[in-house]
Amino acid sequence: MPKKKKRRSAGSPGPQGRPQRPRHSERQELQAGFELWLSSSDGAAPARIIGTLLDLKAEHFDSPDPTLWTEEVTVELMTEIVPRKILQTRQDAMDLVPALRLFFEFLRARGRWNEDSMSSPVASTLLAGLEFTVLEAVDDPSRRSFSSNILTYGLEHGLDPEDEDALAAYMEWYNSLPHAHRVELSDRGRISDPAISYDPSRAPPAPHEAHGISFVAGDGHGDARRDAAADDASPSWPWFLPDTDIDLERIRDWDPREHLEVYRRNTLVRRAQILLDFIGPGRRLTSTGALNRADTAEVLQRFGIDRTARSMWDVPEITQAWGTLHDGNWLETTGTQVRPGSGPVAPASPDEQPEQFIDFAHSLLLSALGSMWARDGSEGGFIGMPDTLTTLLYVCQEGGLRRYDLHREQIPEVPLDPRTGQQDMDELVRYMRVATDLERLQTAGILEGDEVRVRGSAPVLIAAIGFTEILGQMGEEP
Repeated sequence: MPKKKKRRSAGSPGPQGRPQRPRHSERQELQAGFELWLSSSDGAAPARIIGTLLDLKAEHFDSPDPTLWTEEVTVELMTEIVPRKILQTRQDAMDLVPALRLFFEFLRARGRWNEDSMSSPVASTLLAGLEFTVLEAVDDPSRRSFSSNILTYGLEHGLDPEDEDALAAYMEWYNSLPHAHRVELSDRGRISDPAISYDPSRAPPAPHEAHGISFVAGDGHGDARRDAAADDASPSWPWFLPDTDIDLERIRDWDPREHLEVYRRNTLVRRAQILLDFIGPGRRLTSTGALNRADTAEVLQRFGIDRTARSMWDVPEITQAWGTLHDGNWLETTGTQVRPGSGPVAPASPDEQPEQFIDFAHSLLLSALGSMWARDGSEGGFIGMPDTLTTLLYVCQEGGLRRYDLHREQIPEVPLDPRTGQQDMDELVRYMRVATDLERLQTAGILEGDEVRVRGSAPVLIAAIGFTEILGQMGEEP
């Protein structure tokens, strides 16, 4: 298997990357003005907190105006979005409302309080009520992901998440817990048995720093160190894959023209066609480069997804199709306008132009794989290469590939660490990274699956092989 390629750094777009969402000079100006307005006794924390809140408000509510604050947006931001997106302790949460209160005072003092915002008396009453509600939210583990529950517990017991050695050691401690306690911690953010609580002074050293960090973030952090190590030796065969050759007989004499319905049933292809049809000759976009809320709701309905969303960027089923179409030049965005692009193959109706439709579908699948390969993990890109590409070939075999729930079951096949005689945490992390990629491929509509197995198809297998060949021609590695 080829060695792992060096990932592009976060924030550096790959070829034809998604356009960056604009940051508004007004917001930057207000943040700077707020920092200057604060007294020395306030410290720098309120300005940092407000910067984060304004970013989340713009991102998740299509509300980039930093002077506009409604009751609905303020409550959801503070009690739903922040707990889900921001790693914080109870003490951190106690600082949120005071910081927002100072910012509201600043806006009113500068005459910048938007007339469409809630009134000042309503804002004061709302903030007073949020003092307690925000603490309830931070104490509710159901509002956080399992990894956030794990990390929040560490923070509350003295973990410094910026110290990568300490973070890796913490994950070694977590992985050494009995299965029942790992489940309790990931589900509830706490451990009922105080005898095994985390103590940074007693945490074991972390011999596998980069992998511990990858397990936590799942988004490509620590890639530089991991890539440097990967350059020294090719990885071993993934333990979670069959030790058998890939059966290519299903595609050796496979005539796509005889299997139109297989392409037609692919979820990504179907969503891309729906999205192109919806956009038509063009649509206006919000200031964040997204479809507005009404358009997002309409696209979700056409996708057959029963869900509401504040922003298109919160719906991966849309953003994956959008990103693939944009990266493949089927969509072009200029400012706040999106319109059809040229694309390598023009979209076509499977009923009226079946051969061109198949060419379009194949090109779309290739573009989707290339888009995820080029993006950083934090932007939805692959984080388990080269294992992911090898795994994808097996997923496309008859029967697909079994999923493992690492937090609900012990997996006997995991290799043992010769130093401890226990399951090798590096190998568990290796699987988790690939499993994350498979989940992203399924969310994108490239793969299908259920709680037990994930499955591909002959068109995806053909695209994966073609993608491998393209990488070779480019002199790149997965």
